[in-house]
Amino acid sequence: MRAYSMNAASEERIRHGIELAIGLGQWPETKPLVTSVELVNATLEKAMNDRKQAERAQLPVRVKVRCADLNLDQTLRSTYSACEIADGGSKGVICGALFPDGLTPVVASTGSAQHAATQLFVNRAKATKAKGADKVLEEWLPKIEAADAILGAALEERTQLAANRAVAFANEEAAREDHAVAMDKIAGEVRALFPKDRKRWAMIFPSVVTRSARSARTAENDAGETGTIV
Repeated sequence: MRAYSMNAASEERIRHGIELAIGLGQWPETKPLVTSVELVNATLEKAMNDRKQAERAQLPVRVKVRCADLNLDQTLRSTYSACEIADGGSKGVICGALFPDGLTPVVASTGSAQHAATQLFVNRAKATKAKGADKVLEEWLPKIEAADAILGAALEERTQLAANRAVAFANEEAAREDHAVAMDKIAGEVRALFPKDRKRWAMIFPSVVTRSARSARTAENDAGETGTIV
């Protein structure tokens, strides 16, 4: 009547519960316990699926952030090139005013840091009095602000989806704990119904296979050998 490890994944716990419900259903004395196992199993499975769905929902926004980050970088680089042209082909007054430390500090960051760096650039650009900068900024500042707004929106969405995933995972962890408690309770009830009947316990409760043994068995199956994954 060995229980699964407390580090067991949700899938392993659910599989354990499915087999246990079948085992309990083989004797009239334990059949009434099947419903409680099925309920706690269903709760954990739903929590696991909710977490997986929350993780899948994160995938598109990760792409959005990467693409928005790249687009903003390209826009800032084009702005720097426009400043060099306005300065006569090399770094001069305009470049020095808008990019005092060069281009790299403005585009080296990613994600939230890139958004923050761009905000600093925009504030500096709006405050500059450098001669000739207004002509460059008239064309490029709206493009920078638009690209930065897209990145900012993607970052906000990413933050929200990360929070959703965190909640879903917390719910899954709670469901895992409830599942383990339920398995312990069922084990106690089976022992009370069939005192010292270890053979019957073994028939009712699934055998527990260690992770290393399961990995080895999976490897055998992949190689074309006969085997059943527990």
